[in-house]
Amino acid sequence: MDIFAGIARAVDASVGLKKVHYRLGAIAKVLIVTTFVEDALRVILSFGVQQESMRIAGWDNAALQTALPVLSICVQLVGSLLVVLPSNAGPRAVAGCYVLLGWCVFHPFMYKQQTNWEFVLETTTIVGGLLVLLSHEQLIINHEKTYQLLPGGANPKDALKESANRLQMVGRLLITAIFVYCAPPPPSRATARLPASLPAEPARRPRAPQTPT
Repeated sequence: MDIFAGIARAVDASVGLKKVHYRLGAIAKVLIVTTFVEDALRVILSFGVQQESMRIAGWDNAALQTALPVLSICVQLVGSLLVVLPSNAGPRAVAGCYVLLGWCVFHPFMYKQQTNWEFVLETTTIVGGLLVLLSHEQLIINHEKTYQLLPGGANPKDALKESANRLQMVGRLLITAIFVYCAPPPPSRATARLPASLPAEPARRPRAPQTPT
């Protein structure tokens, strides 16, 4: 153990593991919010198509057909900015995670895709990534704050750390949702009964609901 500890200290002294950790954290944030920024830009560039999609989805009110795409743009861009901007302003990244989580819950209902399992599980995977990020940001805030001991000597930090760890575990489980869905089917499924000359259909990447052109 002393040998490994010495190696870790030597690497830290020459590379600066804290700086590497900070940069990797910033890259992870950008990667997580990329899907929201891309979706917001797509709505902007195809605004008329999105209005028609709202009509097809059952939003008959003309005002809602315009307001919902605008809401999509604003919520996703604001939430993404809150996450990726420097986190030295307190719980800003946490607030951004909650904004994007709320949008993930509403998004399938907005497009009337709540019964489309592929779409829902893709969204569930994104929710998992946001929960992992949220737990990380909560641990950072918890580490920076100073708490008074509770009666009996209990430290509030311990309870908050345990809560963040549970949140991270749930997030990791949810991340696997779309990959489990797209995994090759077991032999008991109908694809196993196809003739040998007909290969089973390969798993496809999840796609958002198609909109008319």
